[in-house]
Amino acid sequence: MTPKAAGVAGDVRNAVRRLGSFNAHVNRGLNAAFERFGKRAYVELVELGEREDSIADVAGLRAIRERIARDGIELRYPNRLRSAARIYGIKPALFGDAAEAADTPAVEHGLFLGDYTYPQDTVYSAPMTCATFSPFRRVAIHKRQSQPVFCVGPYVGYAEPYYDRARTAAEKWALGRTLLVYPSHSTEDSAMRHDPQRFAWVEKAAAGFDSVLVSVHWWDLTEPYVDQLVAAGYRVVSSGMTHDRRFLSRQRTTLELADAVAGDGIGTHVGYAVALGKPFAFTGRRADAVVARRTRDERLDAEQARVHETIVAELEAAFAHPDGIGPEQLAAANKYWGLDQLKTPQQLADIRAITADLLAHTRGFVGLVPAAARRLLARYRADFPSRAELLADAMPAERA
Repeated sequence: MTPKAAGVAGDVRNAVRRLGSFNAHVNRGLNAAFERFGKRAYVELVELGEREDSIADVAGLRAIRERIARDGIELRYPNRLRSAARIYGIKPALFGDAAEAADTPAVEHGLFLGDYTYPQDTVYSAPMTCATFSPFRRVAIHKRQSQPVFCVGPYVGYAEPYYDRARTAAEKWALGRTLLVYPSHSTEDSAMRHDPQRFAWVEKAAAGFDSVLVSVHWWDLTEPYVDQLVAAGYRVVSSGMTHDRRFLSRQRTTLELADAVAGDGIGTHVGYAVALGKPFAFTGRRADAVVARRTRDERLDAEQARVHETIVAELEAAFAHPDGIGPEQLAAANKYWGLDQLKTPQQLADIRAITADLLAHTRGFVGLVPAAARRLLARYRADFPSRAELLADAMPAERA
């Protein structure tokens, strides 16, 4: 190459480098702006919300909700894996500080009354294993995925109470006999139909109680019905924001403060109440939601997520009478929430060890999990009987 040609080539390389450097600088700036004014703002508000005692007072949480509406802040965590690890404080309750580690199972964030599996829970994190409430949900997941699925029962059983025993006792003494109410709630994608008489049933359900706590989903704290409930003399509480790592702890404490629980819908809270020895009564009428306009993909997703009405009717019938926790309520809670599936700390440690072994054997390739699980099961049967029992139970029936 002649000196002149070499010089031209060098100029081109330098220009390309400068252009690449410029593009990188622009991209860094755009990412910084996106984080600063978009999702990062939501993360900052979640961190702020975690410091709020929204059992004692929801004012701080309500102010956060108002700011989200005012500033148009998107309700998404920037990192999908961290989002799944934080939602409702479930994984921190199960796995503590290791919740975000790759060698912990993906965990379903709530009870789905059908065959649907929520991709953000069990697919997008490319998990080696999954965890859920009961065999009912394990069957649903295995219809779509081949990873081992561990049943761990009601997650609330693993949560550390938000208040210590002394604080809970003092609160309970001040409240007296207490009814805890769970109203159906809106989300960022839907809203409950406005009905001035919607909560007329609460007054009837509250007969004989000294206090009424109404657990309002944080998204609804700015809704007019909240002021209506306060004006009626009820105390509004909240478990926190969706990605609040202490959400489940607050929920446990509010349940511990109650003598009975009532609601106008069937949700995850029903099994949690029974698990903590609090009778639940489905009362009022099922609330109607107005779904926001959706894209085609969102409509298809919603169609897949439809609940099985026979299951809903079964649960509504089982919890239709506020007569305590009897065989019918226990059977229903066990079937869907897995009351008999609660695991010991050692079993949780074994579940994590199994997940770590699968990660090491597959190097993170989900498609290799079924074969790796079979090999591990053979080894465990010889060396780790307790892990073998857990893994065999978690694998699809035809592969165990």
